[in-house]
Amino acid sequence: MSSSQARDIDREDIPVVDIRVLFDDKPDYQRVGNELRTAAESVGVFYVKNHCIPSELMGGSEMSRNFFHRPEAEKSRIRANNTRRGLLGLGGARMEGRNYPDLDENANYDTVRCGEYIQR
Repeated sequence: MSSSQARDIDREDIPVVDIRVLFDDKPDYQRVGNELRTAAESVGVFYVKNHCIPSELMGGSEMSRNFFHRPEAEKSRIRANNTRRGLLGLGGARMEGRNYPDLDENANYDTVRCGEYIQR
C-alpha cells in the first residue's frame, strides 16, 4: 500500500493472523506467510495472536518510548553493527524496493526462541 492509497480503517477491519500453527509439530509456514503478506499488502497493518510472547513482556511500549526519547549521544552507544542488530537511527532503514529511507528510528535485537511459552 503506497501513501497515496492510505485510508482510515476501523479497528475491527484490521486482520488478525493466528500464528499458533508455527509451533506445531508440522508448522504451516506457507499459510501464515500468505496471511501476513495479504494483510500487509491489503491493509498495511495486522494483529498477531498466539505469538507466545508472555504477557509480562507485552508492556514494553513505555520502555520503548523512554528509550527513543533519550539524547542521541546516549542512544548511539548501541548503534547497529554489521549484523543490523542495534539502533538504526532516523533514515537508517529502507523498505525493499523503495529509493528513500524510512522516516523513523528503530532498534533491532536478536530473537528469542519462545517454544517453551506455548502451552500444549
